[in-house]
Amino acid sequence: MQATDDLAPLIEILAARIRRQVEAKRASDRVAVRGLELHAALRRYGAHGPSVAEAVRLDDAARLDPAERDAVVQRVEREIGRQARFSRSRDPRYDINRHIVVTRLRRWLDGKAAWLQEPPAATAKKPAWRGRTRRRNEASADAGHGGALPQRRTKRRHATIV
Repeated sequence: MQATDDLAPLIEILAARIRRQVEAKRASDRVAVRGLELHAALRRYGAHGPSVAEAVRLDDAARLDPAERDAVVQRVEREIGRQARFSRSRDPRYDINRHIVVTRLRRWLDGKAAWLQEPPAATAKKPAWRGRTRRRNEASADAGHGGALPQRRTKRRHATIV
């Protein structure tokens, strides 16, 4: 049993190294998938030239051919307006995923947001809750219910006499 005790620190080090490698692989896979999403979105809205691959690789909309970029911007603007109209009218053709993609694509084309980087909301750490809420049992006990909430009364339906 002495030999396994000596290996415990090495096993922990190896497990930590494997965990870091897996996390790095997942991060690189996420970047690759985001690149494919950007490439597909650009192609869907009319960008087919050789500058598309370079713009996606460098995550820079300025690398797109200007004429091609203007055509994509027009089509994206039209689609944003269409999706907004569908949303307001509660049309069944409204697609929230498409609306999100065209909005992100428009921000990327304007140079306001990078596509391949992790969005700020995903990397931001949630603040720790500092307040204390009352528990249900405490609240109901304070109200005189002895730890249980009273049953909800439903409306009485009067039966018709026949």
